[in-house]
Amino acid sequence: MASLALEGLVLQHLRAWCGYTGGHEPNFWRTPSGTEVDFIVYGDREFCCVEFKNSKAVSRKDLRGLWAFLSDYRRLTAHCFIEAVQNW
Repeated sequence: MASLALEGLVLQHLRAWCGYTGGHEPNFWRTPSGTEVDFIVYGDREFCCVEFKNSKAVSRKDLRGLWAFLSDYRRLTAHCFIEAVQNW
Protein backbone atom coordinates (compact mmCIF):
# COMPACT_ATOMS: atom_id res chain seq x y z
CA MET A 1 0.00 0.00 0.00
CA ALA A 2 2.80 2.44 0.84
CA SER A 3 4.32 2.07 -2.61
CA LEU A 4 0.94 2.75 -4.27
CA ALA A 5 0.52 5.87 -2.15
CA LEU A 6 4.02 7.02 -3.09
CA GLU A 7 3.36 6.36 -6.78
CA GLY A 8 0.11 8.34 -6.53
CA LEU A 9 1.90 11.25 -4.89
CA VAL A 10 4.60 11.25 -7.56
CA LEU A 11 1.95 11.11 -10.30
CA GLN A 12 0.29 14.20 -8.81
CA HIS A 13 3.63 16.01 -8.80
CA LEU A 14 4.42 14.89 -12.35
CA ARG A 15 1.04 16.16 -13.54
CA ALA A 16 1.62 19.49 -11.79
CA TRP A 17 5.13 19.78 -13.27
CA CYS A 18 3.86 18.89 -16.74
CA GLY A 19 1.09 21.47 -16.44
CA TYR A 20 3.50 24.12 -15.22
CA THR A 21 6.19 23.57 -17.84
CA GLY A 22 3.80 22.82 -20.69
CA GLY A 23 4.49 20.48 -23.55
CA HIS A 24 4.89 17.37 -21.37
CA GLU A 25 2.58 14.46 -20.62
CA PRO A 26 2.92 11.75 -17.94
CA ASN A 27 2.04 8.23 -19.02
CA PHE A 28 3.07 4.60 -18.41
CA TRP A 29 4.42 1.81 -20.60
CA ARG A 30 3.37 -1.85 -20.64
CA THR A 31 4.08 -4.72 -23.03
CA PRO A 32 1.47 -7.36 -23.94
CA SER A 33 3.33 -9.75 -21.60
CA GLY A 34 2.89 -7.36 -18.64
CA THR A 35 6.38 -5.87 -18.39
CA GLU A 36 5.92 -2.24 -17.40
CA VAL A 37 7.47 1.07 -16.42
CA ASP A 38 5.63 3.11 -13.80
CA PHE A 39 5.91 6.53 -15.46
CA ILE A 40 6.97 7.88 -18.82
CA VAL A 41 7.27 11.65 -19.22
CA TYR A 42 7.45 12.84 -22.78
CA GLY A 43 7.23 16.12 -24.56
CA ASP A 44 9.08 18.55 -26.75
CA ARG A 45 12.22 18.64 -24.60
CA GLU A 46 11.95 15.66 -22.24
CA PHE A 47 11.50 11.93 -22.61
CA CYS A 48 12.37 9.87 -19.56
CA CYS A 49 11.15 6.84 -17.65
CA VAL A 50 10.65 6.54 -13.89
CA GLU A 51 10.35 3.27 -11.96
CA PHE A 52 9.52 2.75 -8.26
CA LYS A 53 10.50 -0.27 -6.18
CA ASN A 54 9.44 -0.98 -2.61
CA SER A 55 12.05 -3.50 -1.49
CA LYS A 56 15.12 -4.00 0.70
CA ALA A 57 17.16 -5.13 -2.28
CA VAL A 58 16.55 -4.51 -5.96
CA SER A 59 18.04 -6.81 -8.56
CA ARG A 60 18.43 -6.45 -12.31
CA LYS A 61 15.39 -8.74 -12.69
CA ASP A 62 13.29 -6.25 -10.70
CA LEU A 63 14.18 -3.58 -13.23
CA ARG A 64 13.32 -5.62 -16.32
CA GLY A 65 10.70 -3.07 -17.34
CA LEU A 66 13.30 -0.31 -17.43
CA TRP A 67 15.75 -2.47 -19.36
CA ALA A 68 13.07 -3.48 -21.89
CA PHE A 69 11.95 0.10 -22.36
CA LEU A 70 15.50 1.41 -22.69
CA SER A 71 16.34 -1.25 -25.25
CA ASP A 72 13.54 0.17 -27.42
CA TYR A 73 14.35 3.82 -26.68
CA ARG A 74 18.13 3.93 -26.33
CA ARG A 75 18.61 7.68 -25.99
CA LEU A 76 16.48 8.17 -22.89
CA THR A 77 17.18 9.06 -19.31
CA ALA A 78 16.02 6.49 -16.74
CA HIS A 79 15.32 7.13 -13.06
CA CYS A 80 14.73 4.48 -10.42
CA PHE A 81 13.46 5.36 -6.95
CA ILE A 82 13.81 2.68 -4.28
CA GLU A 83 11.79 2.85 -1.09
CA ALA A 84 13.54 0.78 1.56
CA VAL A 85 11.29 -1.63 3.44
CA GLN A 86 11.85 -1.84 7.17
CA ASN A 87 10.15 -4.50 9.26
CA TRP A 88 9.21 -3.32 12.75
